Amino acid sequence: MLFSACSLVGLFIFAVSASLKDLTMAYIGRAIYGIGAECQNVWFATIISIWFHHGEVAFATAALSAFGKGGSLISSFISPLTFREWGGIQGGFWLSFLINCLAFVAAIVINQYDEEKDEMKNKIKY
Repeated sequence: MLFSACSLVGLFIFAVSASLKDLTMAYIGRAIYGIGAECQNVWFATIISIWFHHGEVAFATAALSAFGKGGSLISSFISPLTFREWGGIQGGFWLSFLINCLAFVAAIVINQYDEEKDEMKNKIKY
């Protein structure tokens, strides 16, 4: 959750910097976002290794990678539209922030599910 929050805060700072046209703030926001995002990648790999077994790990890792590449592809098409429709680059950054807010909610749900799964596993007596 900390990594997701770090990404969200960094992206918020980055979007604000685009609206204010402040380059120093953009560097700070991008650095915070990058730290959170890279740590999230490690967290996702850890979750995949716990939830999936043997041959399933490769498929799950490939699916995770495909989602990331798909997001980049969609962004390549949406960015020019947001630039034209919303009068500048800052609109795309704010859209990205809103999408990351949804990802943060998804991280909360996944974390809750994972904690419930751990509790159920601990209740089983062998």
